[in-house]
Order: sequence, then C-alpha cells, then structure tokens
Amino acid sequence: MNYFVTSDTHFNHHNIIEYTNRPFKHVDEMDRILIENWNSVVNWDDTVFHLGDFSFGNPDYYKSRLNGNITFIKGNHDDKKLTRIENIHFTFGMHTIFMTHDPALAFVSPSREILCGHVHGLFKEIKSKDKHIINVGVDVWDYTPVSIETIINMFNKK
Repeated sequence: MNYFVTSDTHFNHHNIIEYTNRPFKHVDEMDRILIENWNSVVNWDDTVFHLGDFSFGNPDYYKSRLNGNITFIKGNHDDKKLTRIENIHFTFGMHTIFMTHDPALAFVSPSREILCGHVHGLFKEIKSKDKHIINVGVDVWDYTPVSIETIINMFNKK
C-alpha cells in the first residue's frame, strides 16, 4: 500500500478551466484526464488524502471512478454530502505532517511540515524558518496525485 496526496481536482467545475488556465478544452476532457492521471499512479489498495475541493455535483460519481481509499479534508467548494474532516495531523516515519485545505491554517498547527491546497498555481512550496508548506493541488503537480515519498523528499531537503 502506498500513500498519495492531492487537492483541488474540481471535478465537473466548468469555470475552473478559465479561472486557473487549465489546459483543457472543456470540463469533460478535464475530468477524463484527471481520472486517467489519478488511476495511472494510484492502485486500489493505496490511500489518497484529498485536501479539498473535490467536485461540483455528485461526488459519488467521481469517487466510483478513482482508485484507492480516499480520506477527504474539507475544502471551501466541497459538497456537503461528502464525508470529510477539517484538518489532520498524520505521521509518516519521522514526519508529523499537518494536512489542511487552506494554507492560512498552517499557522494554527504546531507542525513545521504542512500540506495544503486552495491556492491552485500560486505556489508549489514555501519555506521559512518555522514552516515548510507544500501545495499538493493538481495545478502544480501535472494534474496527478503526488506520492508521500516525493513529499518527504521535499521536506528532507534543507
């Protein structure tokens, strides 16, 4: 079993293509490519942490097409029917990582290592003396979930 993180897929969100300059002609193409990319790296027994803004409309339709066991963290555009948690601290080896949708919430966590979404292409990584924040949104990861190993390697680089 492997672990992956992602955010801001915005399945079935027509306007997100224009808002974020995604390279898709229409929402059907975007959804198809996002699903193909997801399933190309995630196996059925893997775990994916989705850090918010999963879909517009029926989330079950998209969940049924995606590999892996998905833990949803609440985003500002998520359907109220989607089971989700607000934020989570998760430990991978020596790393206790705070996962949240909005990077502004990074400062309420004692964790130095933060994963977020919400900002689309605004940044991929921010390092300061107190925090190391990585945006796991699809817009900065080639529209594909990223492995936790890749994230840990980024945290390990000083």
